[in-house]
Amino acid sequence: MSPQGPGVSARIASWLPVLLAGVVAMAAAVAWVWAVSAGPRPPFLDEAPAPALARRPPAPDGVLDLAGSGSNLPVTRALARAFEARTSIPTRVHASVGSSGGERAVRDGVVEIGLLSRPLSARLADGLVQVPYGRTPVSLVAHPKVPVSGLTGAELVAIVSGERTAWPDGTPVAFRQREPGDSSHALFAAKIAGFAEADARAYARRLWRVVLHDDEMRAAVADSPGALGLFAEGEVRAPDLKALAIDGVAPTLGNLASGRYPFGKPLFLVAQEPLQPQVARFLAFVGEPEGQAVIRAAGVLPVKEAAGAA
Repeated sequence: MSPQGPGVSARIASWLPVLLAGVVAMAAAVAWVWAVSAGPRPPFLDEAPAPALARRPPAPDGVLDLAGSGSNLPVTRALARAFEARTSIPTRVHASVGSSGGERAVRDGVVEIGLLSRPLSARLADGLVQVPYGRTPVSLVAHPKVPVSGLTGAELVAIVSGERTAWPDGTPVAFRQREPGDSSHALFAAKIAGFAEADARAYARRLWRVVLHDDEMRAAVADSPGALGLFAEGEVRAPDLKALAIDGVAPTLGNLASGRYPFGKPLFLVAQEPLQPQVARFLAFVGEPEGQAVIRAAGVLPVKEAAGAA
């Protein structure tokens, strides 16, 4: 009988389930890496891990934490500063985790207030309250040197589809795209014929660079002559971006309030019920004249002025 007799064979056989489990685990890891790298990462994967957004007990210092959609961040940071100055309640506004991330963070008790740029998902609504507080114009922004002041809807579709490749001065067009399901792109798709189809085809072909947040969009457009994209952090007032009119209508708060500019989306604050005292105070502050003035100063149409802009 061979030295490697039945005893050795039995030991090898006993290890086979372990080896097979290792192979399965390795295959799963490879599949996960491929799935993540196959396309743009969702916003919550792109965020650097932040201890404040990990599950934790309530902060002993009574900090009011807010997190969610990037479209809310500039106006919410302004509100947080004014609220803290008024009440001395410490307030933190975290980096963008998207509307879905904001919902989950509130649902899990990670933050007290979630920031959404769309209505609360029906599947998560139980036990949560949403408060609309403003409406932000979604602007088509371009690099300041782009030699046009506006586009028609058809011209925008031609750019997104890759049919129009240069500006009148010869500068190459560089559209900056958002990930599928982005609320700003969905808004344009609902109101401009052909945009949805052109957007989907361009994404499938990987025609354009994809960015995941409004702050990244600002940098991606401002740093690239010929670039343009959709931006939803309030009325554009900074010199590093040029807001383009669409079909002759500029993305101003006045045009949004009158309904002439149709590309606006609502902003919401979401919290668990029953409201914690500091949450109730923040929501009340947002609806007061001081809070409404802060919202308008941040380039967002306060909810009390937005009734005709839906």
